[in-house]
Amino acid sequence: MLPELILCSSATRTRETLAQLGAIIPTILADKLYLASAGEMLAYVQQADDTAQHIMIIGHNPGMHELVVRLMDDAKDEQDIKRLALKFPTCAYARLSFTLDTWNEMRLNSGLLETYLIGKELPATQPSKIA
Repeated sequence: MLPELILCSSATRTRETLAQLGAIIPTILADKLYLASAGEMLAYVQQADDTAQHIMIIGHNPGMHELVVRLMDDAKDEQDIKRLALKFPTCAYARLSFTLDTWNEMRLNSGLLETYLIGKELPATQPSKIA
C-alpha cells in the first residue's frame, strides 16, 4: 500500500530514508517533525490534506514510538502489541488503519495495528519509481 502523502522530518537521516524509498510521492519536509513529541506529530497529521487516504510519517524517536503506541487501540497480531511495547528501533515500520472521514478526526486509541516490522524483517527490494 503506497501513501498519497509523506510527512517527513527535514533532518538529513530522514531525508536519506525518504530517498531510499525510491518512490515519487508528494512529500512535505517539515522542521517541526524533527524530534517532535507524539502530540505534536498527531497535531501535524490532523492538519493533513484529506484528499490523501494514506499518509506515511518518517520521523524520530522517542516521539514516533510513543505516537504509534498511543494511536493503537488493537492489533491484528497480539504478538505485535507486545513487541511494539518493548521498542520501535531505527527503520521500524508500523501500519495502522483508522475509520475516519477527515484526518482532523484522528484520536488516540483509535487505530488498528495492521503491521509492525523492524529493519531486519523489512523486505529487501530494489527502489522503483512510481509515477
